[in-house]
Amino acid sequence: MKLKFTKMQGLGNDFVVIDAVSQSVSLTPAQLRLLADRHFGIGCDQILLVEKAEGDADFRYRIYNADGGEVEQCGNGARCFVRYVHDRGMTRKNEIRVETVGGLIIPRLETNGEVTVNMGTPKFEPQEIPFIAEKRAMTYVLDVDGRQVEISAVSLGNPHAVQVVADVDCAPVLTEGALIEHHPRFPQRVNAGYMQVLDRAHIRLRVYERGAGETLACGTGACAAVVTGILFGLAPALSVTGPALFGSLHQGSRSIAGSRPSRWMRSGLVVVEVGLAAQEALGAGRQHEGERQRTGGLHRGGNPLGLLVASAGLDNPAGFPRFTFGNAELAGGLTLIPIMIGMFAVSEIIRNVAAMDQPWEMAQAKIGNVFTGMWTLTKRYPLQIVRGCRGLNLVGADLVEVSPPYDPSGNTALLGANLLYEMLCVLPGVTSR
Repeated sequence: MKLKFTKMQGLGNDFVVIDAVSQSVSLTPAQLRLLADRHFGIGCDQILLVEKAEGDADFRYRIYNADGGEVEQCGNGARCFVRYVHDRGMTRKNEIRVETVGGLIIPRLETNGEVTVNMGTPKFEPQEIPFIAEKRAMTYVLDVDGRQVEISAVSLGNPHAVQVVADVDCAPVLTEGALIEHHPRFPQRVNAGYMQVLDRAHIRLRVYERGAGETLACGTGACAAVVTGILFGLAPALSVTGPALFGSLHQGSRSIAGSRPSRWMRSGLVVVEVGLAAQEALGAGRQHEGERQRTGGLHRGGNPLGLLVASAGLDNPAGFPRFTFGNAELAGGLTLIPIMIGMFAVSEIIRNVAAMDQPWEMAQAKIGNVFTGMWTLTKRYPLQIVRGCRGLNLVGADLVEVSPPYDPSGNTALLGANLLYEMLCVLPGVTSR
C-alpha cells in the first residue's frame, strides 16, 4: 500500500499527516508504529489522519501516538492540521469545525498566518480526566517506585499529571515520567508534565507524552501547566500593568474597538466591579459576626454581598471557579487595585456617564485627608499596630502568599512570621511579658 503523506512540526513536536479524504487509508497499530519509528520509518511523535466529518463539522481529525494507540487530543497537531487543509486547498474557511475523539474543536487561521486553538474548559473531576481518586482535590500524591510524588491532575481533552519542580533540567522526566504515564490510578495512561516557574509570566516545561516519550513541545501540556500555575497561585489569571491597564479600560472588543459605547460599557463594568470590591472590604471586617452569633453574642447583621465578592475567583484548593459567571477576568478574584479605584474614581465615572457628550477632564473636587499618612505609619510601625489590637475580638490570623521562589532572601517569610507571632500573642488567654 502506497500513501501520500506530509511531514510537519509545531515547535519541534513532529507529525506525519495523511490525507484520508482523497485516498483510502487503513493502518494497523503495527504499521502506525513502523511509520513513527525514527530509524526504520519516517519518524514522528504522532500520526494525524484527515478524514471526512461524520456530523456537521468540516473535518474529522484522528491522532495516533508513536506506539500506535489512538488518543483524544493534540494541541500542536491541531495547529498543523489547520495549515495542512488550508495549504492543500481543502477548505477556504479561517475557522474550522473539527471532530476529534475528545470532542469538537474550532481552530482558527489568523490573518497573520498563525493558528490558534481553543482547547476548551479544563476538567478537574477525577472521573472526567480519568483519574482514580475518592474526591476532587487540588493536588494528589502518587506512589512512584517507592517515592511520594505530588501532582495536579487535569484534562484538556487528554489527561495530564503536572508537578512543579525547581529545575526541569534536573527533573527525572525520562525515568519517572514513564512510570507516571503507566500509573494504575490513570486508567487511560497520562502525559507527565514537569513545570519550572521562572517568574509570574514565564515557565519552563518538559512533558513525557504517553505513547511517544519526551517531546520537544506539547500544546495541551502547556495549557495544563498554565492552569496548574494559576491554581497554585504561581501565575496570574490576568496580567495587565502600566499603560495596558488603562488601555483595557477604555478600549472595546475587536469589533467595536475605540468606539464611545464600548468605552462606556467598560466604564460601567468597572463601576460594578469596584463597587463590589469596596463591599469586600466591609464584608471581610464582619466575617467574625457569625462566630459571635454562635457563641451567644449580639448579631448586628452581616454583609453577604461583601462575602460573595470575597469568594469570587478560583476556589482554593479545589480550583473550581466561584462567582466568575464565565468571565476569565474574574478568575483571579477582585484585587486591591479595583478597590482603590472604586474609593476615589466611582464618582468621577458616574459624573461622566451623566454627561456623555462632555470631554474627559480631571476631577477637581477634594475628598479630604482621611488616609493621609496612614501607609507611612503602617510601614514604620507594623508590630505596634498589631499590639494595639489587644482586647479586640480577634478570632485568628492567616499567613498567605509566602512562596520561596519569590522570596529568595527570606525577608518576606521572616516578616510574615513575626507579624503572625505578634497576632497570636494578642489572642485572649495568651500571657505576655
